[in-house]
Amino acid sequence: MATITKRKRKDGMKYSAQIRIKRNGKVVHTETETFDKKSLAKDWAARRESELKSPGALEQIQHKDVTVGQVLEWYRDDFDGKSKFGRSKLSHIDFLIKHHSLSKLDAIQVKSSQPVLI
Repeated sequence: MATITKRKRKDGMKYSAQIRIKRNGKVVHTETETFDKKSLAKDWAARRESELKSPGALEQIQHKDVTVGQVLEWYRDDFDGKSKFGRSKLSHIDFLIKHHSLSKLDAIQVKSSQPVLI
């Protein structure tokens, strides 16, 4: 549920709409916008809350601008010391990160049906 707050400013009254989403008692997302009219703030809050309730919307916001290359780096760094990757696997991961166009794609947007040129 959004909170609408009335704020006094030099240029008149403004209304601040804040959306806060909690999961398991922790705040996972918060947004705030300021409007000249209370009705505009309520409309924005209602529209934005409905957008955030759609499946996968919150995950897209939280993982915005994460590339496939970054995910591969995390994978390599997390598991390199714990499990004994072979040189072949490590070199292939490094090749994909440095030279392949796939590593520049947005990790959230990649689909399994998307053609990849090797």
